[in-house]
Amino acid sequence: MNVKLRISISWPNAGKELLPEAEADVRLLVPSSAGDFALTPRASSVGRREFDIPDGTSSFKIAARFSASFPAVSGTSAGPMKETVLSIEQGYRINNGTEVVPETISRFQGPHPLVETVGLASVRGVATIRLRTDFVDVTPFFSAYSEIPNSALTPPDCTVVVLGHTGEMPKIWIALLPKACATSTTANVSAMVFFRPASYGYSAIAQKHTATAIPRYFLSPMPDADASAQFWERDHCFPQTDARGNQYAYNLMRCGFGAALVNSFRAVVVLNPWPSGDQFGVAASAQLPSLTTSAIRFLWAAGHLCEGVANVHLGRLGLSSFSRGGLAMWPTLAANRSRVSEVWAFDTMDAADASALAVQWYRADNTRSLRLVGGAYHRAQYRAIQQTLQNYRASMSQFSAVLVDPNDFDPSYNPAWQHYTKDVASFPPKNWLADTQHQFAICGGTRIGDRVTPYFEKFMLDSGFNFF
Repeated sequence: MNVKLRISISWPNAGKELLPEAEADVRLLVPSSAGDFALTPRASSVGRREFDIPDGTSSFKIAARFSASFPAVSGTSAGPMKETVLSIEQGYRINNGTEVVPETISRFQGPHPLVETVGLASVRGVATIRLRTDFVDVTPFFSAYSEIPNSALTPPDCTVVVLGHTGEMPKIWIALLPKACATSTTANVSAMVFFRPASYGYSAIAQKHTATAIPRYFLSPMPDADASAQFWERDHCFPQTDARGNQYAYNLMRCGFGAALVNSFRAVVVLNPWPSGDQFGVAASAQLPSLTTSAIRFLWAAGHLCEGVANVHLGRLGLSSFSRGGLAMWPTLAANRSRVSEVWAFDTMDAADASALAVQWYRADNTRSLRLVGGAYHRAQYRAIQQTLQNYRASMSQFSAVLVDPNDFDPSYNPAWQHYTKDVASFPPKNWLADTQHQFAICGGTRIGDRVTPYFEKFMLDSGFNFF
């Protein structure tokens, strides 16, 4: 066989938990009279395949399928599992025997988003194709190992995808986006990265996971009129009794992130890097913009974003956090201050150390938005940030500071707080007040009639994020 052109296909993070070499099916197919014919690799190693293209070949196709398989996982009912986590197909034509040109795929209006091609062969006659395998889909694994089906995590008119990061921790990133994003015509897709409080510790995909916090943040509460609602599904605190007979307030009410996206008509992906304990790994670093770009690209390739739109990319980038999540959010802002456009802090830790950073960041660009919700523990710090900005005569059009005054929790002034606490208001304050004010920062909002607009939704409505 005469050979003028050699194709080298590679992919990062090969041989790891989610990209085992034994399950990497990477083929190069050339046309023949009997149909597409799979060439035998001339060389094969972990994360790389090389193929010699027969002289006279005018086109070829690559077809890659990556699977992961795990044994039964202790502590769950899941047995052995094998799932395809990523599939890629891309056709090429060959010009002049040395130039490799990717074919246009109609739903991307260009080549496949997860394929990077160096189109002109090197002096050695080698053309390089790199598959972007930074993220893969681990939704079936996470559902099995958390024993919560994906449908139970997903708000109406939304999609939830559990992404597996094939590189460093965190290995799990949970994406929430409106279904309308699948047909959005804007190539500019924004992301709001949410840093949740400390979680359980994990180091692998194939282990027991705890997903109870996801419906708390993603779903909306059910009103009193719905008699089917369990106490954790309601829109107000519920009296409980502990093992010692003491009453306490169950106050972990739902936050409505999904409804915020749908009701605001924003083309935004809420991206949740899933911490191990309170460690967010590379998500809380200068790598966050590139990681978020990779996640957006994966969701586009998987059909969840912008069908038929070319050059889909990360637009406006926001950071938000609640409680201990601030320990990751503020350093992340410091590392990415020129790229971040929205910061929403919900009674979040480390606010005192971050005050100067927040002021400097907000004043540097009048297109930025800074939203602060004080709750129980950071009212004074947030009031101080507000006062400093006013002293600098900064524009306050994209600044909010709510729940920063004790009077904000006066039931006669705040109907949402009154409704939220109506069944526990007679409890001794030490049993519920501070922590409940803290939780209200993330799940509370403004109540008009029977409708509560959560602060998260209000900030989404007032944001600079693009519409669908």
